[in-house]
Amino acid sequence: KPIARYVTIRVWDDWTCKVAIDYNKAMVARVQAENRASFTTRMQTDIQTLAVVMWLQLRGRFFWNDDRQSFQTSLYFDGRKRMLYSIQSDGFKAWLLAHTGISDDKSDFKRLMSTINSAAMNPEVSHGIRPGALFDRRGDVIYISCGDSEMAKVEASADGSKITMVPNGTDNVVFTQGATLREWELKDGPGCDPFDEANGCPPFSTANYQSEHGRMIARMWFLSLPSCLRCFPAIVFTGKMRSGKSRTASAVFELLGMKPRLATIVKNGDKDFWVVINRGGVVCFDNVDTKNDWFGDAMQLACTGGSHETRTLFENDGITTHEANARIILTSNNPMFASESGLADRLQIVRLGQFDGRNGKEVGDSSISRSIESRRDEVITWLARTVSRALADKEPVAPNVNMRHPDFADFAMRASRALNLYEDSVLALKSAEFDKAMLTIQSNTKINYVYEAMVAHFTDPVTKNDPWVGKSSEMKAEIVKLHPDLEGSKYLTDTGLGMAMTRYLDNLQTVFDLKIEKG
Repeated sequence: KPIARYVTIRVWDDWTCKVAIDYNKAMVARVQAENRASFTTRMQTDIQTLAVVMWLQLRGRFFWNDDRQSFQTSLYFDGRKRMLYSIQSDGFKAWLLAHTGISDDKSDFKRLMSTINSAAMNPEVSHGIRPGALFDRRGDVIYISCGDSEMAKVEASADGSKITMVPNGTDNVVFTQGATLREWELKDGPGCDPFDEANGCPPFSTANYQSEHGRMIARMWFLSLPSCLRCFPAIVFTGKMRSGKSRTASAVFELLGMKPRLATIVKNGDKDFWVVINRGGVVCFDNVDTKNDWFGDAMQLACTGGSHETRTLFENDGITTHEANARIILTSNNPMFASESGLADRLQIVRLGQFDGRNGKEVGDSSISRSIESRRDEVITWLARTVSRALADKEPVAPNVNMRHPDFADFAMRASRALNLYEDSVLALKSAEFDKAMLTIQSNTKINYVYEAMVAHFTDPVTKNDPWVGKSSEMKAEIVKLHPDLEGSKYLTDTGLGMAMTRYLDNLQTVFDLKIEKG
């Protein structure tokens, strides 16, 4: 557009001028002094600074992040390019430099940035928002990002057709630059189900799922990503080496079109953990094989919409809050972290077996990446159309299939019904409750010994139809029969075994019809 308008600027106390502001450039095109024909250098700098701020207001909008109202989280939305910038980011500064012509090594630019930060925190010209990360939701409308400047608006429709591509910022929904899916194209037709065994997309379609409902569990978790629920379960890919756990996790990022976020868990790394999941989107903690003092408690809180508060550095009473905004993937060969029953109850478990590719299916990294890239548009189209039909589904679903995450189960079953897989989804969710108990049992050595002894009792030809009744000392004797090396071990005592069985009673009751009587 040509020069937009003249704006009157008051410089200091008694000087005013008219500045011509251009929509395309933040430079002062012409200055008309009302009281004086010329200005000092300092006045000219102030005029330039105020003109740039006015230009930014004409071109877009200032925001602050509702999660933390501070200069560090101030935002600017460019209404021309439909992009949301963090004002503190190098990307915004470089973009601003290109439009102002001010050098970043001069004090003029520092003064300009200070004025912009002040404007972004001024409630008269700015307001708070919570930017979306990959997906966002407003009631029964879900938004799926498509690059930094566009998004898909998914509304409820019985046939999944009510999907429109709209600019970023529509309906006051904004995605921060970089927190978006890479550009994708909405295709005609239903799209491609990546988990379909016959026509899906490796590695999701070719994985060696060990449980009958493992494929369905993974499909429901993926379909529920756009639901933007506050409480959301983590998914765990567990299995032996060469079972494709890490490759399947990284393929989720490739499919979404985002840079893989594969992190590790270290001792005393709880603060880093909360910073990572506060960013939102999807994150994977890879090879979580060692039990950690803090990880189990932190994961329990993260999967139930909790937050972590710490004192802001260099402030006496400032508080920094990190929320569980990310969807979490875990991979583990030996999931010792799940020995706490409270954590296992917050997981969706997918067991994978070793896979050597001798059946002719694709297993190479490069071939999998090529397959994902060639079908990515179809997969995200399938995701969007399935979500649209799930939003339109108002029929009742099976109750109490996931007591920890009922909203997740509700959305997952509706999405599955849109694919004519409702019965499979109900069976999968019920089976998942059993698998959670088994994961906890197998992650605790003492309770796993009890499980082995009970299985041996009920599979023995002589005792298989008789209930097992006994004290902890008698259970210890049964365990020693299976593991003679534990005879006389200080690790396995009558008291310790009884306490462990009491602590994990709920998990044992899920697997067996069990009752513990004290005394």
